Amino acid sequence: MRFLKTSIDQNQRRMKLEDLILLALRCLLLALLAFALARPALPWLKSQLLGAKVASVVILDNSASMATINGDQSRLTLAKQAAAVYIEGLPLGSSASILSVSGVETQRTSNLSHAKSVAQDVPQSGQVLDILGVLSEAHKQIRKSGAVEKEVQMFTDGQAANWDSFDEVIRKMEEIRQDAEISIILTGKEAAANQSIDRLGLVSAIPSLNQPVTFQVDITNHETSETYDIPVQLEVNSQPIGEPWIIHSLPAGKTESLTFHAPLTIPGQNRVTVLLPGDSLPIDDRRTIIVNARRKVQVLLVDGDPGNIDTEAETFFLRLALVPVTSEQIDQYPVKPIVIRPSEIETSDLDQVTSIVLTNVADLPQSAAAKLTSFVQAGGGLVYFPGNNTQSEIDNALLGERHGLLPAKLGQAQSPENPVTLSDKAEAIEFQSKTGLSQAKFWTYLELQPEEGARTLLKFSDGAPALVEGDVGRGRVLVFASTCDPAWNDFCVKPAYVPFNHQLLGKLLLNDNQSANLRAGESFNAFVDSELAGREVTVYPTNDPEALGHLSKVELDGEKGLIRYAETTRVGGYQVSIANSQTALQFAVQHDKVESSRLTLPREQLARLENVATVVRVAPEQMEKGFIGTQRAGSELWMLGVMLVGLIGLVEMVLAQKFSEPK
Repeated sequence: MRFLKTSIDQNQRRMKLEDLILLALRCLLLALLAFALARPALPWLKSQLLGAKVASVVILDNSASMATINGDQSRLTLAKQAAAVYIEGLPLGSSASILSVSGVETQRTSNLSHAKSVAQDVPQSGQVLDILGVLSEAHKQIRKSGAVEKEVQMFTDGQAANWDSFDEVIRKMEEIRQDAEISIILTGKEAAANQSIDRLGLVSAIPSLNQPVTFQVDITNHETSETYDIPVQLEVNSQPIGEPWIIHSLPAGKTESLTFHAPLTIPGQNRVTVLLPGDSLPIDDRRTIIVNARRKVQVLLVDGDPGNIDTEAETFFLRLALVPVTSEQIDQYPVKPIVIRPSEIETSDLDQVTSIVLTNVADLPQSAAAKLTSFVQAGGGLVYFPGNNTQSEIDNALLGERHGLLPAKLGQAQSPENPVTLSDKAEAIEFQSKTGLSQAKFWTYLELQPEEGARTLLKFSDGAPALVEGDVGRGRVLVFASTCDPAWNDFCVKPAYVPFNHQLLGKLLLNDNQSANLRAGESFNAFVDSELAGREVTVYPTNDPEALGHLSKVELDGEKGLIRYAETTRVGGYQVSIANSQTALQFAVQHDKVESSRLTLPREQLARLENVATVVRVAPEQMEKGFIGTQRAGSELWMLGVMLVGLIGLVEMVLAQKFSEPK
């Protein structure tokens, strides 16, 4: 019995010791697990394996100025190299998201190889860098992360034009600095030679097939010295038009406007391009627009006072102004006016009509007003001329309030003591060059009160609105404050009357060209026949056979098919083809002229930036891992804690198994 009692006591002591060992291991296991979850860091310990995990937002500036060539590579290429080195140097377990001027290229990902690949694939854009926008997006993404270390890295050329809201940018960076470290990595040097095409615009009011069309081109010298013998070439549908225009001398910082004349030989859309010799910023040495050449422009003139004879008609002078040619030339002239009475609107076929002009119309039927509204909303143009028959209250109620056609509320007819004239200071550029507008005298005009969003294009000498423009659906409406005949003015017998009415018609036709000419980043939208809905659409750059086409489909939008395309960052011409259809469209994308400036941030602003961010200027030979991000907290010990948890857990399992074996 004594031997048995001794054996039992020894076993109990051994079992208590084993239980204490297992308890200690389990307590240590829980303590290490809590330690790992707390994610402690040692500032003095530097290790990529144990380095503090970083949540990083990489802002890659791919705006037009980043296409500037320094040496043998662009600023964007250098920025991509710097971004790659930075991403490679992030500690294990870090995450990164990539932003560009086009938006979010990739959301936050722990796959740094993928993030690096996305950064390298960011394309050159013609857009402007919206610094406040990308910083706001970066701040939003940083706030979502629970990482100990957070960084925002902006790779840019520091072009001054993009920092015009400098004080607001500084305030935004101060906000971000409460949550993350900010670095501005400046790439590239100041551009050498650069002349830019700032504008290629259509001057002719009505671009017609096989008729000379006038274009204005603005060329700016961004160098610090005068430049000589600059050739400027115009092309239509890739065919050079004559010899290049030579600018013999262009002083530093100055702009010269050139006028080109060229026929449009293809019915419908024509691609017009201006070219300069290549320089340090190739993206602004070429500019393209799409111009729609019409065989005929059919205008419906609704005459509210036709008179007893032709010369008494309200539209008599307007018809002559729209077709200012001899009777032998009328058939070849593109503008085709058709005169009808208000009662005939309902029965008129408007399919081939581009614009409708209401002249001194009273008592417009409601069904006619509804038909006019549908016509304008579908993309047509409408001009409103008042007269003695005008009933402002009725037109305001029917055309304005009920159908939303009028961009201005019609008031009472005003007859000043002294006749007024049209102001020389035209609000719209189309009318600024038309000399003689101020020669006409107006003894009566209708008071106009522009609606919200409407544009006042012309004013009378007493400041009253003379011409108001507004958009209705896809169309446009113009309201003139006086008559189109001599009842209230002598404008119709002045030389300026003809170009004025052509400019009115041109404003209405402008939608044809505006929808096909976009700034980089704007979405392309085109309406096509509803029968094409559901068919595949291919969009690809013009004259680039190796480029991969972007695919989409024709959507159904009401009674029309709609093509949408948003990937318009590349500058130049695009072609659109629809599967199993003869319908083909073109559009063009232009860069913003502010991107052509050579000026970078001055020293004073760089000094202010250094107060809220780390500012680094890098060259290819300076880049190595760690050239950014050296002020991180050090190394996190959570991984070491997890490894110890696993090791101790394994030891505990082995001992528990061993201790449970029979002795």
